[in-house]
Amino acid sequence: MSGVPDHVQEAAEHWEERHREYWRSRTLLLEWVGINGPVQLEDGRLCGFQPDGNAWDADGVKEVMPALIKSGDVTFSGSQEQVERLLSIAIEEIPDVKFSVKLAVDATAANAVIRAGGEAAGKLLPYRVAKNKLGVR
Repeated sequence: MSGVPDHVQEAAEHWEERHREYWRSRTLLLEWVGINGPVQLEDGRLCGFQPDGNAWDADGVKEVMPALIKSGDVTFSGSQEQVERLLSIAIEEIPDVKFSVKLAVDATAANAVIRAGGEAAGKLLPYRVAKNKLGVR
């Protein structure tokens, strides 16, 4: 490219190559670790899934404790004309428009319910899902 110094061009090409290698390696490792468990490195550390907090099954939480749902997102699919029309009129006007709703759990409040224990925690606990990320320990 014109105007780009050689050292910047080299850095960009190096970045692109490393980035491609990273995603290829990550995909391979996620598949392997998901089936076979962690890979032991030469120094004894393990490359595998590491805890990364919790996520929530919002539909399940809505069923057992609807007050913990703090917001929701709706995504509409259709022509631009349909979507624009839908935004200005009631949903009943366009019954063939597909949509999905994504709920957001108040994680702070839900975690407080779990920490408090008892019957409420028992109802909510099945909808807390551990999040994992690929890492080395």
